[in-house]
Amino acid sequence: MNKDFENTTELLEKYLQAELSPEEMRHVENRLREDSRLLNDLNNLKMALNAIKLDGLKSEVAEISEAYMAGNRENKNNQNRGKIRSIGYYALRIAAMLLIVAGSYLGILYATVSPEKIFAENYFPYELPASRSGSQTSDLEKFYTSSQWNQVLALMEPMEDRTQKELFLGGLSAMRTGKFQYAIKLFEKLLENNKANQEQTYQDGTEFYLALTYIKLGDYDKARPLFQSISKDPRHAYHNQVHAIDLLKLKLLNWKK
Repeated sequence: MNKDFENTTELLEKYLQAELSPEEMRHVENRLREDSRLLNDLNNLKMALNAIKLDGLKSEVAEISEAYMAGNRENKNNQNRGKIRSIGYYALRIAAMLLIVAGSYLGILYATVSPEKIFAENYFPYELPASRSGSQTSDLEKFYTSSQWNQVLALMEPMEDRTQKELFLGGLSAMRTGKFQYAIKLFEKLLENNKANQEQTYQDGTEFYLALTYIKLGDYDKARPLFQSISKDPRHAYHNQVHAIDLLKLKLLNWKK
C-alpha cells in the first residue's frame, strides 16, 4: 500500500510541476477523468502543498475562532446575531476541514518520506560543459570526465591550493564514492572562498549538491535553508530542481528525528 502511495504521489508531483512529457501529461489527464480516487489524491496533494506552512494555517483557524467568539459576545443582543453566527460558524468549519484533509494527507506522507527517497528524486550527475577547441584540459578534469572519482580525490590536498572548479568537482566525486563527509568539507571550503573573495564561482551548483549531501547525512536543518534559498530565487541555476513538496518533505523529516 505504501509503495502504491509513493508511486502515485511521485507521478502526481511531476504532473503538478509539469515535469512529464506531453504524452505522459495526456495519460495522467485521461486517468484523472476515469479514476475518481486518483483525482481525489491530486486534490489532496494540492491541498497539502497549500498547507506547507501548517502552523500558519492553524493560526488562521485560531484567529477565525477567536473572531467568531468575539463577534458572538459583542453581538449577543444584536438582531443580526444569527447571521453573524452563521458566517463565523461556516468559516470556522471550512478552515477546520482544510486542516483535517491536509493533516490526513500529510500523515501518510510523513509515514513514507525518507532522506534516501528525497536524495534519489533530486540527484542527477553533473556533467562538465564541452571544452572549447584548442583549450587546455587539466588532469583533474580528465579524471572527472572519465568517471575516475578516486583519482580526482587524490588531487584534492592540500585543499587551500585547489581552484573553485577543482573543489566543486572534488565534492561531486566524493559524493559519487559515498564519501559524503568529505564532500561537505570541499563544498563548504568553496563557499567559504567565495564569501571571502566576494565571488559566486560555482556557487549555485555547490549550494544544490551541498543541500543534497546534508539530506543524505540527515542534517535537515542545514539542507532546508539552502533549498529555501534556491526555491525563492528564480535566477538560481537550480531553481527548477527544488519544489514546494521538497521543502514540505524536509520539514516532515525534521519532525521524525
